[in-house]
Amino acid sequence: MTTPRPVEGLRRILLSKDFATRSHIDLYFQKQGITPRIAIEANSISAIVEIVRRGRLATLLPDVIAHEQARLYSIAIQPTLPQRNAVLLWRSGAYRSAASQAFANLITHRFDVHQESDDF
Repeated sequence: MTTPRPVEGLRRILLSKDFATRSHIDLYFQKQGITPRIAIEANSISAIVEIVRRGRLATLLPDVIAHEQARLYSIAIQPTLPQRNAVLLWRSGAYRSAASQAFANLITHRFDVHQESDDF
């Protein structure tokens, strides 16, 4: 089994601590006994991606974001970070604008979402 040790010494740019994703990353490092070398914290994923693209830092981002980046390499880490779920909630029977309906349809079709209700 591959461990995260080979990337332990890399200098990183990570999301700032006010992001839930950062909390999951910090917990992962703690469980693996790793003290990350954090060079920069940022509150913008696009800024992090550009800094990594142009510099010599590494980052940890959700898989879906990592695979959409041109000219960057993603490396799977083992053990993997726990998967997180997201939900889209709205009040039953409430008015939904065309934009909110289009967004819900996009999400359900793009990510093969399982619907709890036929209200979409």
